[in-house]
Amino acid sequence: DIPDYSYAGYHRSERGIPRVEGPIFNVLNYGAKPNDEKSDRAAIQKAIDAAGEAGGGVVLVPAGRYELAQKNDAMPLYVTHSRVIIRGEGNGEEESVLHLGEMLPPPLPLKMWGSPYVLQYGGNAPETRIGRIKADVARGGREVRVADAKDLQAGDWIILNLKDTDPDLLAEELAGFEVIDKRWTQIRKEGVMVTEHHQIESISGNVLTLTAPVIKPIDHRRKWHVVKWEQWEELGLENLRMEGDWQDEFVHHRSWQDDGGYSMVKMTGV
Repeated sequence: DIPDYSYAGYHRSERGIPRVEGPIFNVLNYGAKPNDEKSDRAAIQKAIDAAGEAGGGVVLVPAGRYELAQKNDAMPLYVTHSRVIIRGEGNGEEESVLHLGEMLPPPLPLKMWGSPYVLQYGGNAPETRIGRIKADVARGGREVRVADAKDLQAGDWIILNLKDTDPDLLAEELAGFEVIDKRWTQIRKEGVMVTEHHQIESISGNVLTLTAPVIKPIDHRRKWHVVKWEQWEELGLENLRMEGDWQDEFVHHRSWQDDGGYSMVKMTGV
């Protein structure tokens, strides 16, 4: 009973990754100056924002070394519109390089895994709760019955969501697992949590046909529900290199610096 992951990839691997030709937003035209050891963050952010406000495009980072995360300018770059591609002219040492002079510290001092990512795509996408799932779905199934599908249409993205603290479900999910660290208590406190993102191919009555198969079997007696999800689309990062100045020996889980000080790229709601 192996889950079917053949649908992973760009447009479920049914299309090749396109080369977006434009419009072009060259970071040099927004004030970036490579190789001068001064922060280029604000200039690159202006180019990203201009591309987003224009409905999308290519933020071009010509060859050179661009400074981010400097001591007096340690902030992330944000991409908050769909269809924005950040493209360099090569990812070699002498080509397009985004250089991080400093680690981005966590908002709460010394908090593990709290450091911001240097380049952040998307954000918390708007969600609308549709309702409970009304029938079982086997792993590999693509039809999901809901109580009322009137607020959905073909092409919409949804989340199949489960959060349930039922003791029988917990026992079922944890069967055969050994507790190797007593600090790992989240599942017992907050319950079994499952999130699957899917696109709707078609709708017949209150039955949704999905473009890709369900991975986790759905028992409708549990607290499974459907959420409509409005995500960011067609985002990318191409042909450039990101470098940090980490010099120390890495020790797993020793500090926030080891585990996230140079966190590079994060995509949320994409």
